Amino acid sequence: MSFNEESEYRVTYTIRDVLLYAVAVGFGSNNNHDTDLSFVWEDHDDVRVVPTWVCCLPFWATATHRSRNFDDDDDTAGSSLPNFPPPTMKSLLPQRCLRDDVAGSVDVKISDYPILHTRQCFQWKVQPHKQQQHQTHEQTKPPIKTQGSYRLRQRCVQVIPKAIGTFVTTQTQIIDDGDDGDEDDNVNGTVVCTMQSTALILGLDDTRVRPFNDASVPVPHIPEPYPSREYSTNRRPPDHAERIHITPRTTLLYRLASGDTNAIHVNPMANPWGDGTRCVLHGLAALGMVSRIVEQRYNTRSRDGHGPNRFHRRKQMQHMEANFTHPVMVGDTIEIQFWDVVPHTNDTNDNHINEDNANKAVTDMSQIILYFRVIILSTQKVAIDKGVAILTTTIAETSSTNIATARSKL
Repeated sequence: MSFNEESEYRVTYTIRDVLLYAVAVGFGSNNNHDTDLSFVWEDHDDVRVVPTWVCCLPFWATATHRSRNFDDDDDTAGSSLPNFPPPTMKSLLPQRCLRDDVAGSVDVKISDYPILHTRQCFQWKVQPHKQQQHQTHEQTKPPIKTQGSYRLRQRCVQVIPKAIGTFVTTQTQIIDDGDDGDEDDNVNGTVVCTMQSTALILGLDDTRVRPFNDASVPVPHIPEPYPSREYSTNRRPPDHAERIHITPRTTLLYRLASGDTNAIHVNPMANPWGDGTRCVLHGLAALGMVSRIVEQRYNTRSRDGHGPNRFHRRKQMQHMEANFTHPVMVGDTIEIQFWDVVPHTNDTNDNHINEDNANKAVTDMSQIILYFRVIILSTQKVAIDKGVAILTTTIAETSSTNIATARSKL
């Protein structure tokens, strides 16, 4: 891969994959029936996809990927899981970033080096709802399909070699070519999500790698003005927190759902940070749990209209980013902490939503920003830091009749 070269992959998935991922990040494990049903029930009239599901697509993507169907006679459970590292990770570092003496004498294989995921950023294509006088409701199409195919376009945007290793940032665009996936019908396609991921390749230091920065690719950032994250996380307690105990089943289920089959998540002896008795939780699994809590807590239904089919305003994830700062092990109990921030306020004394008025604020605001972090309770170490999530109001349609039927079956 040259400096500006792009690699493309294709991935196909079914609704079963989407539902399995929702269960893996915790949907269905508590009493949030109204919210959880739309993520775990294929016959729900408003089936939804967990926003962070898109981070799994690169693990399943190949040049000739076939749909995962565990019921096919010619497909076994073993061949249905991708190898690690996936093709999208093998092309992580462009060869031209290697210094001439290294590139000419040594064939550098990324799989020979430990890789740490240090940062993740998502930007979903969401159409915000603008309420106008005498406006009729138009249902907003969800950014991510419940099943189908996507094309993944990946490129390296930044290489920063250090003494400890090399930080590589890649950008992956999730592209929808249409219902039939025929690229000839739509050459450019529609970008439904853009991800930027930063990884540290340990041991591949600055003596062997030259730096690179693609100035044509903007680094996603949080629009101003917003109160600083440092103020929210250091000056006052979180507005909401949820504790989760990480069991062996947590990592085992997530690796099946996500396709991240790295041995450190299943074999304790492969864990470079442990004593050979515990596996490592996927960092992206923790982000999936964050996304699940956001959906359960902040997506209250606000009904508009009359009759059996009513529209409701929904807070849809538009942006999420976070830094991975410390590994979480099986057996740890983590606490996910949230700070609710009202956008575009200049009053730092009134820049958050109290528990008493949380539901009203979420309903009334067209956009909300959340700061979050994840701490390990036993050590108080921060596992995920500088987390930000932005939600934007959209319009969706829900059949009240089907909701009543769903409740009767619980």
